[in-house]
Amino acid sequence: MSFSFHVSCAKPPRFSTVVDAIAEPDWTLEESPPEGDAFAKGVYYHPYLRGRAARGIELAWNDDAFEVRILTCSSRADYELGVKTALVLARLADAKVHPEADEAMSIEDARAKYEGKWLDDMVAWGPKVVMEMVDREASTLTMSGPRRSFHIGPRLVSELRNRPSDMRPAEQLLAAMVRVQDVDEERWYPASVMPAVHVERLGARRVVRVPLGRGPRDHDRGQPARSAREGTRARRREMVMARREERARREDAAA
Repeated sequence: MSFSFHVSCAKPPRFSTVVDAIAEPDWTLEESPPEGDAFAKGVYYHPYLRGRAARGIELAWNDDAFEVRILTCSSRADYELGVKTALVLARLADAKVHPEADEAMSIEDARAKYEGKWLDDMVAWGPKVVMEMVDREASTLTMSGPRRSFHIGPRLVSELRNRPSDMRPAEQLLAAMVRVQDVDEERWYPASVMPAVHVERLGARRVVRVPLGRGPRDHDRGQPARSAREGTRARRREMVMARREERARREDAAA
């Protein structure tokens, strides 16, 4: 149910070269950029556009080709970023674009075919098929996103279909997914763990005493506790990548 583009490339360009050629001001990466500015073989990166992404895209280089993967129920910005990334890679590698279930084609032919009606149809099809899956299975589906997962269950689907709106239910679903991913990480910080070290009773009350260490912010200096935040981000990236792989396997099995 996802869709992939492949671009032959024996020697990949530098990671920053690809990012600069994509030239999207809202472009960002779910994980840290690769060390040495070099694509690692078989490693999937997850670019997305801040404030416009529902699911982001997947980008990987394996031996002799790039893969650009667009996930089911992606926003228009996700699809546009996926197509643009494939075209940029083809230009940098001086190669053709090989879409899934299609013949390899020139950049011009790929742009004509995949930037027009196909893109419109896929954006409309994704949320519609997900809502149909929820109806059929009568259960909640979890869609991974660049910042957090989005849960789509029977109650949400019913609300979207019955809520007065100028937008179709499928359009409302995509808009909600984009809102959930639009997180400003400069305005929030992960919670800190507070270990209890001593418990005592004072009359009828039980008092738990905890050591006061540095919390999400270093209040003494007024600076973010970056090491804690980076550790949390690393753990979150690992969980997100695991969820993406599991979700991809389920989507491919359901296709």
